Amino acid sequence: MRLRPRHLRTRLTVWYVSILAVLLALAWLSTCALLFWESRNQLDHFAVQEIETVEGLFYFSSDGQLHVHEDYHNHPQSKSVIDRYLEVRSPATGAVLFRNDRLGNRELGGAPFAGEGIGGYSERSIRLSDGTRVRLVSRAHTLEGRPLLIRLGHSEDPLYATLDDLLLASLVVLPIILAGAAFAGYALARRALSPTEEMVRQARKITPERLDARLPNDDVDDELGQLARVFNDTLARLEQAFEQLRRFTSDASHELRTPLAMIRSVGEVGLQKDSISTAEYRDIIGSMLEEVNRLTTLID
Repeated sequence: MRLRPRHLRTRLTVWYVSILAVLLALAWLSTCALLFWESRNQLDHFAVQEIETVEGLFYFSSDGQLHVHEDYHNHPQSKSVIDRYLEVRSPATGAVLFRNDRLGNRELGGAPFAGEGIGGYSERSIRLSDGTRVRLVSRAHTLEGRPLLIRLGHSEDPLYATLDDLLLASLVVLPIILAGAAFAGYALARRALSPTEEMVRQARKITPERLDARLPNDDVDDELGQLARVFNDTLARLEQAFEQLRRFTSDASHELRTPLAMIRSVGEVGLQKDSISTAEYRDIIGSMLEEVNRLTTLID
């Protein structure tokens, strides 16, 4: 409770900024997930196309070793810019038949699993021995009557680097956006609640002597206008009740004043007499009792 802001406009601003921050975070996470998913699908698409290309480039030499034709490059430097990892294994034994220079001595996915690359393409994400994240696509192929399992992969590190850049950019941009939203939200809340402040100032001026005063904005159809109308109706009923109380007090004081005056008058007359008989005493006391009965009736 101590951390709760005192003013409603401040609380509204905090709620607004908090909700906006959550929505922006969800939007950012959804965008990153969609971007990552689309980019990885592109990697899979490129890998499938490249497998279709390299399938026709493999050949067995006279000593039975598997090689790939490199003379299809237009320039010798083209080979060095290809960033794919390529590995060919025997589906039956899992023996490595070929690895390109970029892969080196690292394994691309380990031993084959059942059904890998058969009847289509098998996609999965793996890590190389040095920690490199790779998106791998496998395809079963037959060359000169010998079954092959071709594995081709691309590094996923650029994808994660892009996500890191987005995160860094969001850490810079989001606070600026939230600060601007807080400023605008506070100004909007203050403007929206300004009629309430005017109503509070006017309500403080209302006293039992000024029950005819009314709150402003009762001609508006929004929530504040409805509140003002209800409060003004309450003031009208209070004013009517106070007026009835004033009339009753005036009437009651008038009605009570007459018996009291009669009792005083009878008593004073009795005291002014030097000698008085028992009958006169009884008559004076009887008159007083009549006025007392009248007072009792008025009080009841």
